[in-house]
Amino acid sequence: MSCDEMIDRMPLVLAHRDTWRDEDWAHLRSCDECAESWRITSAGARVAATVRVDATAISAAVSARLAAPEPAPRIVWQRIAWPVAIAAAFVLVAYSAMVRRDANVPADENGAVATIQRAPLFPELEPLSEPALRVLLASVEATDTVGASSTAELPRLGDLTESQLEQLLITVESE
Repeated sequence: MSCDEMIDRMPLVLAHRDTWRDEDWAHLRSCDECAESWRITSAGARVAATVRVDATAISAAVSARLAAPEPAPRIVWQRIAWPVAIAAAFVLVAYSAMVRRDANVPADENGAVATIQRAPLFPELEPLSEPALRVLLASVEATDTVGASSTAELPRLGDLTESQLEQLLITVESE
């Protein structure tokens, strides 16, 4: 007889629906795997013998559960509830940050936000025309080429050539 057949017969022997023959007992003594299975199955049978099962109560509980209406499936909602809640919280935080940032922006009666005009970096240069700014830039470039420690007189705007003005403009635009 094979080990699998012996292991399959063990519950039947313990329930007194089958018996071991002499060769089965000899196999149990010689095979470690079958002996271990017999010890485990025997221990399970001893535990089962001490447990009282009220089949009538279990049958009534199962019947009542089967007769009750099925609850709505909650698994789908539970799986998506937390990710949706986290995403909603993220959107609310991002939106509140935008609202706080734009809270000082004036709006008209229709809710349209007015364009923010930033203060000029150098307000004293605002009244100057474009040609005057070019001359000023050229004098700054001439100062850079002469050196900060030099006491040489700065050239006037009219003293700069066309190429010097263009170079100054290119330098300023690239920065």
